[in-house]
Amino acid sequence: MQIPGARYGFLVFLLGTIAGELLQHTDLPGHDLKKVWAPDAEYCQLICTYHPLCSAFTFTTADLNPGLPRYSCFLKTNLTSNPTATAHLQNATSGNTLPKNPENLQRCYPKIFPETDFPGSDLINFSVDDVTACQDACSRNPYCQFFTYNDDNRWCFLKWTTMLASPDILEQAGINSGFSQRDCCSGNDCDKECANMIIPNIDFEGTFVAEFGGYNLSSCQLACTRDRHCHFFTFYTDQFALNSKRLMCYLRKSNLGVPTGSPFLANVLSGFTKKSSKFQKSEKECADFLLPNVNFEGNKIGSILASNEAHCQRLCTQHPQCQFFTFYTERWSSDNQKLTCLLKSSDKKIPENVTPLEDVISGFSLTASALQKSNAECANLLFQNIVFYEKVVEQIQGTDVTACHVRCTNNPECEFFSFESVSRC
Repeated sequence: MQIPGARYGFLVFLLGTIAGELLQHTDLPGHDLKKVWAPDAEYCQLICTYHPLCSAFTFTTADLNPGLPRYSCFLKTNLTSNPTATAHLQNATSGNTLPKNPENLQRCYPKIFPETDFPGSDLINFSVDDVTACQDACSRNPYCQFFTYNDDNRWCFLKWTTMLASPDILEQAGINSGFSQRDCCSGNDCDKECANMIIPNIDFEGTFVAEFGGYNLSSCQLACTRDRHCHFFTFYTDQFALNSKRLMCYLRKSNLGVPTGSPFLANVLSGFTKKSSKFQKSEKECADFLLPNVNFEGNKIGSILASNEAHCQRLCTQHPQCQFFTFYTERWSSDNQKLTCLLKSSDKKIPENVTPLEDVISGFSLTASALQKSNAECANLLFQNIVFYEKVVEQIQGTDVTACHVRCTNNPECEFFSFESVSRC
């Protein structure tokens, strides 16, 4: 943005001296990447922070001329972290991006804007008691990014766009607008369910949604979270073999919300959307996802026989220290390792490395909710040629497997059973 009549010069305003510092009545001329709408300078800065190419911004706090109305947010690119070319401009605020990936960066904007309308981009609308209830409804909707509430008729409008902002902003009495609180967390508070489970060297296959260039990992996951269709993503790092693929972000989806395939691919990072949060649990926990022909490296905390990969995952879930596992299938070349379940952990709670390995299956500990959900299904599982060892509660002769199962169910001390073909329970 460059305004006729504005006083330009090379003033020593080092925007990078204090991260996030806002300079009042200041313009950063040129280098415009994109113009969007924002209700205030702080939100304009947040949009800049999460845009992979934005390094600074200028925001108009009042109408400058018919072509530059209030709420204009100019995203800037190709500026250094310490730009010095500035100009004095009344009713403009400028600054640089916040640190792109700080642990304490707030991922939402709780402020509600009175007398402000975010027109268009409606997902759904309905009646609620007040603006707080409207904001909560937006936060519980996995696709809602922002909302507008009409005080007069108590009507709530949930909204979504491909950008983080409304396509327009208007001043209007009796109207309040704001943003979803779904991502309100910082630091370790953001580690909910599987949202922070980033898997190296694995390509998450699925139906194509979108692709972008020039991204970093955090921006790639945010793009997936903000896209109403995306379930998971793969990000190609700057170490990827093909130059044309480096820093590319691929958004994908599937009918079940988990990858349809997971081949080994060096120097990529894959993960899931953050739509699942404290406001809304995902219909299918991403921890249920199993990776065939993949070895998870980490600290070995136990080795036990399991009937299949699901049994191994359940054993991992029941172990208080297990975070992930690798299961050696019956196709494994070494007989003494077949059906072996290796329980593992690491300081980062994710595998220290991921490598390709034929005839093994790896996965993660289930969440408590997923374990509880699967209890009924587990009660119907019967494992052939596997003996469950533990203290014998009762031994019965002359029965069949169904009667043995019923007997265990009716015995308050029995948790599992083994039945021998010689009719002994």
